[in-house]
Amino acid sequence: MILKEEQRIFGILEQFILKRQVNWKTTTLLEPNIDSNCRGVYIVRTKNKVMYVGKGSIRSRLNAHEQKLTGNLRGAKMTTKFSQLYEAKLVPPITSIYVVYFECNATERSACEGFLINEFQPPLNDEVESNVLEEFS
Repeated sequence: MILKEEQRIFGILEQFILKRQVNWKTTTLLEPNIDSNCRGVYIVRTKNKVMYVGKGSIRSRLNAHEQKLTGNLRGAKMTTKFSQLYEAKLVPPITSIYVVYFECNATERSACEGFLINEFQPPLNDEVESNVLEEFS
């Protein structure tokens, strides 16, 4: 489910930053149906909250986020904000977390990730000053 404000932000991204239309795709965090070579920008979210914006090898990055949110670390390194959320038992049910993403080149990834972080202010991104416990309680 993409909210109206998100549609507005996605439109700005496509029109002014990328100057092309983006093929947004959706998958789940728990079982991402993404090719292992897919590189791009992704948004980890629930129905009502953007939790994290990232870039890179999407399948690999989502695997790390799933490990941090479930506390089942199999190689992923726990970061401060993910740790706070997990330890406070405020992680939304993993089955309610999904991902919106699109493929793009390295230059586009950097520009788009920064723009989306600035617009959405996702509480789990280190670039965003937020109180994770307040955001998720």
